[in-house]
Amino acid sequence: MNKMLAVASSIAAITLFGAASASAADFATAPGTYRAEGDLVLYQTIPNVSCHVTMDIAVDAAGNAKTTSVVFSPGNTTLCGSLIRPLTTNWDLVKISSGVNTGQFQFQNVSVQAGAGTCTGTLTPLTLNWGGANQIAATTALVSGSPTVCQVSGVLDVTQISGASGPLRMP
Repeated sequence: MNKMLAVASSIAAITLFGAASASAADFATAPGTYRAEGDLVLYQTIPNVSCHVTMDIAVDAAGNAKTTSVVFSPGNTTLCGSLIRPLTTNWDLVKISSGVNTGQFQFQNVSVQAGAGTCTGTLTPLTLNWGGANQIAATTALVSGSPTVCQVSGVLDVTQISGASGPLRMP
């Protein structure tokens, strides 16, 4: 079975293990801190679990981005935050491609307890939008898992917390 991991509003469309290289200046609004928050739907051993996801994203002066906090809380089930929860909270954001107002990226170093299974590795593909609403979105993102692949969909709204100059975006 696939794990549909609802990773809070804009982490949807995440996982087809791509090997993108981390390079300087993947993100253009450095340095600064952002919060991404929303509902994500996860699917692996328990179908269609919606979790409310909140994550803080720090962009350093070189344009590298990493989550500094990832929290799952109840969405359509109380399993989120207890049985379904992040095992790590420092996920790298790595650009795959970018356009005028949108770009593709992946979360690397993801590790999530998903009920009886786990989701570990690279969650891809994810879309970052900054032309209108600043959002992270996934229509069907995948990450490797045990006993099966995990699927994630949903949207996360992104807001500035401190230091950044404008929306979270890619050059």
